[in-house]
Amino acid sequence: PEARVWQRIAAERLVPFVSYWSGAGRASCRFCVFSTPDMWATTRQIAPQAFERIATLERQFGITIHRKESVTQRADRGTPFPVDPEWVRLANSTTWDIPLFTDQWVLPPGAFRRGGGPS
Repeated sequence: PEARVWQRIAAERLVPFVSYWSGAGRASCRFCVFSTPDMWATTRQIAPQAFERIATLERQFGITIHRKESVTQRADRGTPFPVDPEWVRLANSTTWDIPLFTDQWVLPPGAFRRGGGPS
């Protein structure tokens, strides 16, 4: 169960991955086909240039990642998660430059949040 996973992560003092601190309930590709509208809205907010590249490719090719909606339509239906600027910086970084362990472990906002799936 998910609760046991989070208990184990806390017991080991591991810093949860940045996607959970960004509000997502799962760790996967930034532009995952299973992203919820809220995840798309958050991605558009924290990585606008990368988001626009995906939206442009959808328009160019006339095909969308989601079966029925464009990423823009999905993001428009969502509400961005509140994300601390330091986690935005780390999410957009190519390196993990913070410690892997912490003595002040906190459950991240994405824990126990529905992560999306096939639609």
